[in-house]
Amino acid sequence: MTAAPFDAGDPAAVADGLETAEAIRSRDLADLRTLMESPEGNRVLMRFLDATGPLSSGAVPTDAGVAAYQQGIRWAGLWLLREMMAADPLAAGALLAMHASRER
Repeated sequence: MTAAPFDAGDPAAVADGLETAEAIRSRDLADLRTLMESPEGNRVLMRFLDATGPLSSGAVPTDAGVAAYQQGIRWAGLWLLREMMAADPLAAGALLAMHASRER
């Protein structure tokens, strides 16, 4: 079975095929909540937080390249924390507390 051809020149067809930004955001947060609700998802999120060190002080070496690299990695962890807080603040807080207790 083949799908009917899509006419990119037809505004109605384009509008029907587009997801709204709100729908995409809602789906993304629901996906993250699903991860946060499962033990497997928690382990993946904890590994990501451990690898990125979002709670680290941000102290960097004198080498600007190394500093930029480390801060970029830390930024990814901060981004994940912000997303987790938007998806489920209570679960995010629990994961963050677990991460903080494990941080070396």
